[in-house]
Amino acid sequence: IAEHTGLGIARFNPVLESFDRISVSNEEALPFGMTFDKYGNIWFAQHTVDSLGVYDPDNNNLIEVPIPTETTFVQFMTSDGDDNVWFVEQQSNKIGTVKITEIPIIQSQIQKTNGFELKYTEIASPLIALGIIATSLFFVRSVQDKRRLNSLINS
Repeated sequence: IAEHTGLGIARFNPVLESFDRISVSNEEALPFGMTFDKYGNIWFAQHTVDSLGVYDPDNNNLIEVPIPTETTFVQFMTSDGDDNVWFVEQQSNKIGTVKITEIPIIQSQIQKTNGFELKYTEIASPLIALGIIATSLFFVRSVQDKRRLNSLINS
């Protein structure tokens, strides 16, 4: 989701049912139109600066692709099946395209923290497995106790 006046884009995490915010580097960018390329990267217009933003959700990288025309005011974009991302340069009366040919080598513009991060699934999965094992052991123990009681009663 493009946060037009929020200076970023938001991505939905379906596991935690929450939104993660990805900030853009330029405070005047105003993210707007968005599209996906065939690699799953999210392209978005930054219509007050002459560049397109590209976010790679797999690597958490955000880069900017400069537009050579000045005062483009890009708002709308789409992609096609031929590795092209198309965009409309409203104020310069042009249609632009970016041919996706290789992975960009620009440094990530997202600040990474070296802090401790723990995901919900990293806690929940082992606890569920532990609960299943503990329940099984208690069940086996109760069956053994019942057999021992039955043998004492019958003797």
